[in-house]
Amino acid sequence: MMPVIVTRNIYLETAVTHLFQNELESRGICIIHFDGQTSLRELLSFLCEGAVKTSQKLIFTGNPGIYSLHLKKYCWVDDNISVKQFSEQIYKAKGVSVQTLAKDISEYLSLSDLTILQFNVAMLSKRYQVHTIANILDLSDQAIYNLVSKILAKKKLSSLKQLRFFLIKEFPS
Repeated sequence: MMPVIVTRNIYLETAVTHLFQNELESRGICIIHFDGQTSLRELLSFLCEGAVKTSQKLIFTGNPGIYSLHLKKYCWVDDNISVKQFSEQIYKAKGVSVQTLAKDISEYLSLSDLTILQFNVAMLSKRYQVHTIANILDLSDQAIYNLVSKILAKKKLSSLKQLRFFLIKEFPS
């Protein structure tokens, strides 16, 4: 049996399963629910384990958090609307293929788009303040801020705080 929803919220899982019963499975739809705890690495692992069939279309719901700028290109259904509207939007949604999403997440998490210096600054920013990073790398604070700005643009994040959160969440060790 294919999963119809991927979530940590047991209430949402029960509601969606009851609401749609076998309808989502027969249409090849799987809903991915994002919450504050969801990481792209966990989602990628789930997709690569084969838990979701490659023929399924994935539709997002919930709050993408720090990934909002990166994931907004995919189909999102608001989970704060009426059940009728939610059902209508799910059935109208095109969704994204498992392969497309897995490839996109892999590329996003690879950090290969960063230069060596940007990578070093990113990794140091997990634990150190800008001034300390500047001292470690023998650069000015302004140079570090410029590098951080380039990293943020490449990773579609909006602040150093989001960058730190992303790195700690996706690269814990």
